[in-house]
Amino acid sequence: LPGVRSSGLHQLAMSPLHYHGPQPERRGGAGWLHLVHSLVLEPITVPDAYAVYPGRRAGKVWDEYRAAHEGRTIVTTAEYTRAAHVAAGVYGHPVAAALMDLPGHSEVTITWYDETHLVDCQARLDRYAVDPTTGRHIIIDLKTYGTSDPRVIGRRAAQLGAHVQAAHYRAAVESLGVPPEQIDQYLIVAEHAAPYDVAVVELTRDHAIHLGETERQRLLALLAECQATDTWPGRCAEIAELKLPAWADDGAEDVEFTDVE
Repeated sequence: LPGVRSSGLHQLAMSPLHYHGPQPERRGGAGWLHLVHSLVLEPITVPDAYAVYPGRRAGKVWDEYRAAHEGRTIVTTAEYTRAAHVAAGVYGHPVAAALMDLPGHSEVTITWYDETHLVDCQARLDRYAVDPTTGRHIIIDLKTYGTSDPRVIGRRAAQLGAHVQAAHYRAAVESLGVPPEQIDQYLIVAEHAAPYDVAVVELTRDHAIHLGETERQRLLALLAECQATDTWPGRCAEIAELKLPAWADDGAEDVEFTDVE
């Protein structure tokens, strides 16, 4: 579907060239991440969408297995077992399980037109639910950051732009006519190794969402400018000064420099 996605905003944050230029090939491990999402969000789809290969992915037997399961994502037994542990961790967490149990839909795609920047937008929400008791609209995003420490989750979310993604998802739900004050947003963050702990963190309107929406508006304005001028610069359009890390300054005052002929 046409439209700016949150992943596109993440690329645009790197540079317009990263957004507009050729896209890198999908990195290894994507099949496992998709399996985790499927097991948590749409477990009924797993038998038809995935195949579990018990051996090493090489040789004639592997080639024959791959040919026999064309169209399905193939994962190893170890990958499937680990993904199943992650899913069990999510549904074993009382708060995460209660959120996932709310009436709603998984993998929800919403498209809308941004009147401010004159661009089509789209979002694919992991889970969109409505609490029948309170009537509040719930946006749930599943993350596998490998930690359940809220402090580390905050750093990872900032680095990966999860707050910008959340703001984009909120804009999608608002485009349906839902008042912003009736929307709650949560990250379900799962560890991908034993003990497969899980944390549920809320993205509040006056902090994470506010910061995310501010950056989202900046990026959409940048995109509109690039589209209008058909210019897509990279990160360093001009000469950049080399910035060394703070640790490189340790003991620098003791170093004497002499001219070299």
